[in-house]
Amino acid sequence: VNKSVENAQRRVEGQNFDIRKHLLEYDDVMNDQRLAIYKLRRSVIGADGPQTKEMILDVVEDAIIELVSRACPERTHFDEWDIGSLEEMMKEQFNAEVRLDMSQLEDLTRDELQVKVFENIEGVIKQKEDLYTADAFFGVSRVIYLQTIDALWKEHLREMDQLREGVSLRGYAQKDPKQEYKKEGYNLFASMMATIGGTVLQKVFRVVVSSETEDEYEARLQARREQQQRHMRLGPAKPGPGAAKQQTVKRDAKKVRPNEPCPCGSGKKYKKCCMLKESLTA
Repeated sequence: VNKSVENAQRRVEGQNFDIRKHLLEYDDVMNDQRLAIYKLRRSVIGADGPQTKEMILDVVEDAIIELVSRACPERTHFDEWDIGSLEEMMKEQFNAEVRLDMSQLEDLTRDELQVKVFENIEGVIKQKEDLYTADAFFGVSRVIYLQTIDALWKEHLREMDQLREGVSLRGYAQKDPKQEYKKEGYNLFASMMATIGGTVLQKVFRVVVSSETEDEYEARLQARREQQQRHMRLGPAKPGPGAAKQQTVKRDAKKVRPNEPCPCGSGKKYKKCCMLKESLTA
């Protein structure tokens, strides 16, 4: 009996060890992603104006390389480049009109085209610096960057939880659930990082920096709250003395029931005579 109990205890401890080992392997995947996203977040928090500008320019460069590779694939001739599509994508991504002259692009390589597009977008950033000042524009850009990271990271955590709950079913297809979790988790993380850059650029190039001070902003909000409270207390506006009153429509003749004789004198029931004609006419 003692030997049987000892063997059973050894098997149970072995199963528990395997369970803990699997949990640690799954947690290692999330831990690597967590370290990467926290490192990016700390770099954004600790960045000043010039550093934030460099970070935004890096994201712009990555986006331009991606857009140019879509419109002008590698190992394709200039005649096969879709410059119109590239201009539309640039408008959607950067909210800027980038016009590319076909006659000037014929002798350019893909790398030179990327540089030309980057110079155009860098000029748009310079215009925003002159309009809002560099400190204000890149200060708002840093806040947008942090908010975007936090929102997409929380969404990514939910997706990873869903993946972890269903990845065990991959074993029925003769696949290792842990390897599938690592592979798909990496793909989800790479997609999230690309989405962060694209979302940041769309917001940064569309942001409008207000010149009002914090006190003016608070005063405007307070005035709006007071107006809403006043409207809730008073209710909807009452009609003025000159407003016309709605007249009640009264029936002069007696109402005819559907089963009563028709007033036209046909001898039929009202529902099978004039009532039926009225319904058909309507």
